[in-house]
This record gives sequence, structure tokens and C-alpha cells, in this order.
Amino acid sequence: MTALTFGGVAKSAAKTVSGLPKEAKGKIGERLSDGRTLLSGDWPKLHGKKFKLDGDGHTFADHQTARGKVVEAKLGPTARLSDRQRQAQAELGKRYRYDHWSFDDVGRLAGGAAVGLQQGIGHVADGVQDALRGRKPG
Repeated sequence: MTALTFGGVAKSAAKTVSGLPKEAKGKIGERLSDGRTLLSGDWPKLHGKKFKLDGDGHTFADHQTARGKVVEAKLGPTARLSDRQRQAQAELGKRYRYDHWSFDDVGRLAGGAAVGLQQGIGHVADGVQDALRGRKPG
């Protein structure tokens, strides 16, 4: 797959995601943050847990990690933390992680997945051709 194809997939995915309803974008952002947590060697858990804040306030975190981080994910240029989420960020300090994803982030992930899929299919196809020709895979 060429860089042009990667770019085409990335641009198309970014444009598609930008047109989705707010709720769908929210779920995509949350899943991206789950992935980021896993890639950091931690584990996402307690999705949607209610956190009591100083005073009478509370907020719901997208997830809490096994190591105790509270994670809030947003997707898109206009997505912002609510007042209560900003309060949680201030109260929790380094225990609060705010992931603000762009549509281009989604596009790059889709493009990378397309390249990986193409490479995998190419490898399988090579093996099938070798088998059909009676050659052992090398």
C-alpha cells in the first residue's frame, strides 16, 4: 500500500468521523483512550464511575485505570471538559488524564490499520501461491 493510499484512507476516515453524531464521537474517543491505557501497560476498568468532588459536585469518568488514573476522553475540535470535569482535573492532579483526540488521530489509526491489513493479506496470498505451486514457504 502506498503512502498515497494510506493518506487517502486517513483523510476519508477523518472526514467520516467528523460527520458522526456527538454520541458516536464520544464512544470513539472513549475506545481510543481505552487503547491508550492498554498501550501504556495499564488496564481500563470502572467505565462511567461516579466520582464525588469537593462540595456537592460529582462527575462521571470515562474510565479509571487499574493503577488508579481517572481518564476523560474527548474527540473533535470543539469538545471541551465540563465545569465538573475541570474541577476533577484540578482536584486529582496527576491522577486525572485528559485525552483530547482529533479527527486526524482517528484517520491515522485507520490508515495504519489499512496498511497492516494489506500487508497481512499480501503475506497470506504469497503463502497460498507458494502452496499452489508446490513450494515450501520461505
